[in-house]
Amino acid sequence: PTGTPSVVESPKFRADQFDNFVDASAVKNSARHRHRSSARGKKAAAAAHEPIPEPSVVKNEDEKAPDVVTESTLLSYPLTFKDGNAWPDPPTTPHEAWRLQKTKTLDLLRPHPETHTYVKMACKTMQCHVGALTIVGGSKGLLIAKVGVAADSIPRHILFESHVLMSSEPLVVLDCHNDLRFMTNPLVCQGDIGIRFYVGVPLITSDGCIVGALSVVDTRPRTKVRQLDLHTLVLTARTLMRRFEDLTTAAALHSGQSSDEKKSRPVSWQQAAVSDLDLD
Repeated sequence: PTGTPSVVESPKFRADQFDNFVDASAVKNSARHRHRSSARGKKAAAAAHEPIPEPSVVKNEDEKAPDVVTESTLLSYPLTFKDGNAWPDPPTTPHEAWRLQKTKTLDLLRPHPETHTYVKMACKTMQCHVGALTIVGGSKGLLIAKVGVAADSIPRHILFESHVLMSSEPLVVLDCHNDLRFMTNPLVCQGDIGIRFYVGVPLITSDGCIVGALSVVDTRPRTKVRQLDLHTLVLTARTLMRRFEDLTTAAALHSGQSSDEKKSRPVSWQQAAVSDLDLD
């Protein structure tokens, strides 16, 4: 499909509530960065008396190289439209209760600004000006750290990370306008500031539970992603998850409670115990 997909409004949801999901300043920064990069490339090429290659052209050998991803992640589960929206319902994980309990046990259901550096690293790796660390709750996703995003939380039924929960592998969408999962999503159908490119890496606990995602987005589509960059994002997400688990263990030891005693405490106590630690 060409052009910008249009959203069919649902009586249950107002799409204009998320007109400013992506911070406009992030889009401007991205445009300036592309302009500077293009200018530097032209200047260097002129100095070397070499022709300037078109940035949109990808060599055939590169497209087939094993270290480059040139297709979006395939859909591996059925899509439903029971909610009556123009976009698909959020998929439900097989172990939803376990997943939600994990988010509480690890004290993830609150902002974690100390992890902002990791999101910035992910953005730099993928050359994106927008990114977030999102924990998926029952009805919404909480952005516990973010770059270039105006919202603090997003309803789960339009949350991209709802789909990241369905696999332990990264979700890559090169152009959301061509993807059945997202082409009519309100976060996509916003013209110049709509999401076009998306990569979401699942946050996986040591016992295999996916609780959220480390994600980066761009307002322009892409034709490829380097496997090396994806691997870097996976390692970053893995480091974050280990850190959250280590903090939970340290909080339990600091309080002098056994694992059984810790589980018997209310969640608010667990949150207070972790927040007392210096996370930096």
